[in-house]
Amino acid sequence: MVDDMPATNLIICDFGFTWCPSRFFSRPHPLLASWSSVIEQKIFASRLADRWLSGEMSTSAVATAVANGTVLSPEQVEAHMRSSVRDLPVNASVRAFVFAQHRAGRKTAMVTVNSDLFSQEIVQDQHLHEYFDLILSSSDQHTTDKESLWNTVFDRLGTPFSYATSLLIDDETRWVDCFRARGGQAVLYTSEGAFATWVIASGTHIEPEGGP
Repeated sequence: MVDDMPATNLIICDFGFTWCPSRFFSRPHPLLASWSSVIEQKIFASRLADRWLSGEMSTSAVATAVANGTVLSPEQVEAHMRSSVRDLPVNASVRAFVFAQHRAGRKTAMVTVNSDLFSQEIVQDQHLHEYFDLILSSSDQHTTDKESLWNTVFDRLGTPFSYATSLLIDDETRWVDCFRARGGQAVLYTSEGAFATWVIASGTHIEPEGGP
């Protein structure tokens, strides 16, 4: 826990299902009743997702592929995809914790496996630069390997930041285990209640407003 290890100087936080609880593109399209299933089949059940998340394909190219065979134009698909990632909900306990750490003087970084929509839409919409000193997305770095992204964080921040001085918050067990195996601290995000309990146990002070 953070207060049990005063040497902790960096908090690394994931985005999807850690910072944000919502699944992307879940908002229905008024002109396409099968929007959710089309997105699932054409993106997430195919290689498109990997190519998109690694920056090999742009959102415009993905929208063109999704629109093929539907009543929607690529422009309509892209517009709805972009609007669907705005005004996303936030896990308040995670935001409050990150804000408290940032205010206390610790560095904060967001590391996410995400498409170019993250940098183009979500970062500004969520005001993430108010919470994080460094933000890395897989599509910008052209890798979906979070270990590689973490190492980029350490390289950019330089000494004295390393696994040994960092805490990861992530909802995927494999990345939590990976981070711990390299000497870092990590907490597995499973729910607001569980994380809030962990925060209380860590002895961390949380600002009542939960953010700036």
